[in-house]
Amino acid sequence: MILLRCLGGPPGNQLAGTAGRISQMFYFLTLFIMAKGNMFQGMARGKVGDVVFSRLDGQQISRVRNRNPKNPRTNSQLYQRAIMATIMRAYSAGKTIFDHSFQLASVGAGNQRVFMSENAKLLRSLIATESKLPVNSATRGRVVAPGIASPVGFDGMVISKGTYPQSYFGVAPATFDEQGGDETYLTFSTPAITAGQTRAQYAAAHGLIANDYYTFVGFFVSNQILFTADEDDILNSSQSFEQFFFIRCRVKADFVNSTTVMTENDTLADIFEVDAATTVGTAPADVMAVKIGASFEAGTLGLYPGQGNERLIYAGIIRSRLDQDLRSNTELMRGQVYMNTGIAPYWLLEAWRRGTQKLGDSDLILEGGDF
Repeated sequence: MILLRCLGGPPGNQLAGTAGRISQMFYFLTLFIMAKGNMFQGMARGKVGDVVFSRLDGQQISRVRNRNPKNPRTNSQLYQRAIMATIMRAYSAGKTIFDHSFQLASVGAGNQRVFMSENAKLLRSLIATESKLPVNSATRGRVVAPGIASPVGFDGMVISKGTYPQSYFGVAPATFDEQGGDETYLTFSTPAITAGQTRAQYAAAHGLIANDYYTFVGFFVSNQILFTADEDDILNSSQSFEQFFFIRCRVKADFVNSTTVMTENDTLADIFEVDAATTVGTAPADVMAVKIGASFEAGTLGLYPGQGNERLIYAGIIRSRLDQDLRSNTELMRGQVYMNTGIAPYWLLEAWRRGTQKLGDSDLILEGGDF
């Protein structure tokens, strides 16, 4: 009877005798059937009276059912919704990487929790600071529009965490000189070759290990606008279509072990083999053609089709290891200071008040799995 009361109780509590006990039994069985799976074995899913059962990381969990949910639209609630929607859509778009890019976290739900937690705190901090600033498209924080499924990148998004240092590729952030108007884009670089240095010596000097992976990860931004909060400030109040990408580069064993003397004509293709990549907008051949010791802009990773020479891209590089749970600490970085994509903090409330308008054989991408 105590269990029945916890579950909401049968209609009318004036049950007595054998008939009452039978009624109670059938009532309990009815509730039990309403939940999918076996409750007593920890496999229940669904609603049972005022209790909702589900499973998380192999464990059965329960929560009280809210029969009268409300839909508050206070400013704080709208900020929270915008932040969480942005993080969730970014994770969903890049799930093929993000569901195993956090070292020691369990594949899937464990990685998702870390991704959501780390980036929600970061984006919340950016929004809190930048929402008070004059509107301009140099803001680092960006959010999605309500009802738009496309993701939005933002500067500093945590895309991997671990103890495996990534030091081979130098990363220089985008800059803009407000006085002179000079602009530099997000740039990657590699160490220069020393005269007379063999490939094996170069690899040893710069920590290149056979079967390590260096995976470029990020978002391309198209010129297709999906949402605009203010027609007079499209650059800061609009969301454009964004596409997740990755290019996985594997260090060649024959480079690491080679006694061949390096030359100024050696390229990244001599060090790496691109063995997996997304197909939309990526240009792995262009990256591999870059000479060792030279730098290249993030736009070399590929421009979204039809964008001309614009470098609207978010990118980062993750170092990982074949068939091992080793990851680098990596953040997403904006391709240029004035990205002109995603809802800037200044326009967040305006946009969200409107609501919806228009070792072995690892199968994980960062460890060598097929794509």
